[in-house]
Amino acid sequence: MGSHFIKRIIAVGINSKIFHLSLFVLYVFCGSGFAQMAKPDLPDLNVLYISRTPRYPGYVLKYQPLPGSGKEWLPCVADPETGEALPLTGMEKGADGKYVRKGTGIVEAIGADKIKRWPDEGEEVTFTAMVANHGTKPTGEFEYTWYIDEIPVERGKHESLNGPSLVTDEYEEVDIGGEKFKLSKRIEGTYCTLEYKWKWQKGRHYVRLDLDGNDKIDEICEVNNDVSDATDACSFVIMVDALTYNTLAEGENHWKSFNFDDIIKYHRQQMHRKFKASISEFAPYGILEEIRYDVILIQATGEARDRIAGVKLKAGWDSHWDFSTYIKPDTKPEEKYWYLKSQDWGLPHELGHQLGLIDYYCLDTEGGDGGNLVEDENGDPILLSHFTGMVGMMRGHGDIQFSAISAAALNYQMGRRRGYFGDYLWSVPDRNVIRILDFEGKPVADASIRIFQHEGRYVQPEVVFAGKTDKNGEYELKNRECLPFKTDQGFIIKPNPWGQINVVGTNGVFFIETKARGFTDYVWLEITAMNTEFLKGNTKQARYDLKTMIPPVTATKPLDVRQELMEDGSTKLAWNPISQGETYTVFQRLNAPPRWEPVKDAVNIKETSFHIAHLQGNGRYIVLANAGGKISAPSKEQRVVRLANPMGITINEKGQRIIIDSGVPMPVMFRKDNSTIGIFGTFHMGLGGVGDVAQTKEGNLIVLTNNRAPIRLFDSKAHFLPRANVGEFGSGDMQFKDATGI
Repeated sequence: MGSHFIKRIIAVGINSKIFHLSLFVLYVFCGSGFAQMAKPDLPDLNVLYISRTPRYPGYVLKYQPLPGSGKEWLPCVADPETGEALPLTGMEKGADGKYVRKGTGIVEAIGADKIKRWPDEGEEVTFTAMVANHGTKPTGEFEYTWYIDEIPVERGKHESLNGPSLVTDEYEEVDIGGEKFKLSKRIEGTYCTLEYKWKWQKGRHYVRLDLDGNDKIDEICEVNNDVSDATDACSFVIMVDALTYNTLAEGENHWKSFNFDDIIKYHRQQMHRKFKASISEFAPYGILEEIRYDVILIQATGEARDRIAGVKLKAGWDSHWDFSTYIKPDTKPEEKYWYLKSQDWGLPHELGHQLGLIDYYCLDTEGGDGGNLVEDENGDPILLSHFTGMVGMMRGHGDIQFSAISAAALNYQMGRRRGYFGDYLWSVPDRNVIRILDFEGKPVADASIRIFQHEGRYVQPEVVFAGKTDKNGEYELKNRECLPFKTDQGFIIKPNPWGQINVVGTNGVFFIETKARGFTDYVWLEITAMNTEFLKGNTKQARYDLKTMIPPVTATKPLDVRQELMEDGSTKLAWNPISQGETYTVFQRLNAPPRWEPVKDAVNIKETSFHIAHLQGNGRYIVLANAGGKISAPSKEQRVVRLANPMGITINEKGQRIIIDSGVPMPVMFRKDNSTIGIFGTFHMGLGGVGDVAQTKEGNLIVLTNNRAPIRLFDSKAHFLPRANVGEFGSGDMQFKDATGI
């Protein structure tokens, strides 16, 4: 059938509590896969949201560099009205406007605790519900009931509402937080507001408005007839433009209703479901925090997106999300259908940021192995990256729970207004010790330690700690200086192993080189390990066990493993046996989390070789022998990179070969003896594909590809020079198209 074929199906008499359908039309567009039902000719009462007034400001912050804070700008509490930072303890401003340190105590905002952020006990507040008819028929007179903690506190009736409740092209200018917004007007007679006044009580209580509780009205949808909010929930202001709002009322959504409001309420429901399911030893009842939509503002089509972000805290909301421009005049039908029916897991992720949770991919090494700038004892780049093994909504997003550290951080901040971001990363125990364990999980005494740190998600070459483990395999990470600083009703940063901690997490990873018993291994420690210990109560001291492939003291000598190139370009690892009856296990270094793991089909094998098939691909391998229960030390690490179609080569002053291969996403570096050093660059650079490599007289590397990436420059140690990109895609001066040689 052609793409314009339309099939019409009529069905009559389908009824249910949630959805009543007397007639529907199903349109099938075979070319696009888009399908949509026609709207039933019925009313649809809907509680859109419940506002609470008066509103009080969240944390308006001004990030500032302070003496002793190094590169990090610190979140200073500002006056909500002026936006100017409050005075700080132990700091004075000079005539030039810069701060001067006076004293040695913890720096915090003076007067932050005087800013009212919640109603007082017994203060009268007003809950105002926006009610609309999103159906096509008038509702007739309807009943409503207000509940506090599921106890009915007020009942009433309201006159009929027409429908559908859409917005018009008319708007009114409204001042919000000192900014003017053009808010669209609803069609008169399709909506109303209902109020309930309550004497504020601290702690968690629930306010709920229920419409047509006796189901007297035959409606499209019943799920949207009530809204229940925790009174201490984080309040969101939702912004959307008129085009998006009206367009998403044309199709059936998750609740089988026809309006924008239910789409976002459905996602709030899903977020709360994930909160409750995020159970761990630190959150035995899941995440206790909740969110509520305090208001949905519909701005005129064409207005800029995210303007509300700059005034939300001042205006009294904790967080926001702006759906403006989600629908555009040229949006395709299948894209509209996606918004109507798909589960957008990106939304709970983004709302998590609004609550102050970081992206945990900020604990990953930027781009890959090339983000590690550390060299080994021979001066070769180690080229080993870190990808966190954390699984959760803020690591990526999808149908998954929030991680244990996210749950602990949110539960720790219950009742705190929002505005701060990531300051829970400052929660580090006073004393921190790592313990190095060998392959069998036993402590390694007298291991040599070198520790390096992420900075901007790159592992920097400077050593931040060095020494040896004690007889118990332990090594204390001494506290480093930082500016002691306290966030209001939050966290304190004080001297700690990381120094001045970045609240986004970009300096929150240690790369740890361990040498003992003739073997060198590399392990990682994330700041979240320390945060977790602190938030579960270990605020004074904590120990972190780091398992390595360092051999046990009883290990026999290692195998001498070599690489052999196969005719198809793949690699075979081969070795000579040490004793009769041995079996062998091949390990591969994996990531997310970084670890050594036995290769499938290579555990206790009897053969003295192992073919690394294409499925295993590029990687790092070691081999262990087992002779009657006696384990050998690990073999020397074998770095394998399979070349498919080399396109360019250069040789540096050390005799190292740098090769561009169309089958490898980044340049490959080999030693003079042809052993592999590794892949460098990052996958964000777009270095794959046909290209070439050359070298300047200074020894810098010029890498060229034909995939629209600019020319990239690296120094002689394969470290990316971030401000040394050349050219762009195009046909003008210093523009390139399908460049293949240099």
